[in-house]
Amino acid sequence: MVEYNKQEAAIEPLEICVALNPSNSVALNTLGLVYTYLKKYDMAEKYLLKAVSIDTLGFKIYYNIYKFYKLTGRNKNLFHFLKKSSEKKDAPLHVLQELLNYYLINKQYSQAASFINSNLVIKYDSLYISKLVDSYPDLKSALIK
Repeated sequence: MVEYNKQEAAIEPLEICVALNPSNSVALNTLGLVYTYLKKYDMAEKYLLKAVSIDTLGFKIYYNIYKFYKLTGRNKNLFHFLKKSSEKKDAPLHVLQELLNYYLINKQYSQAASFINSNLVIKYDSLYISKLVDSYPDLKSALIK
């Protein structure tokens, strides 16, 4: 017996949407997410890359493909998609923090300091910054420069 699930049921109507409007980034992105959930990674990557080439979803599409590549380990250029996601006007705080954490984990303290100084949302979250400075003494030096 084949188990029916909502994700599989979503594929056909989404593919119809894409067939009718190949530039429908919402349908492309959603298909990519559905295929990711179903662990059909080749199909997921195909739709996510197509959606990112259209780029009408703000931070979401870049962040979704970043998370896809992080999950699957398929792409070594995670930073590109995370950075693009953080550059969008609608990027939420957690995306900005994830980019900052990327810099810190990779010991890119001058980039982290520059990012903090250029980003008002993070710059004025003093509790968050003080915790980071306590955890990463080299960041404190980079911020003082």
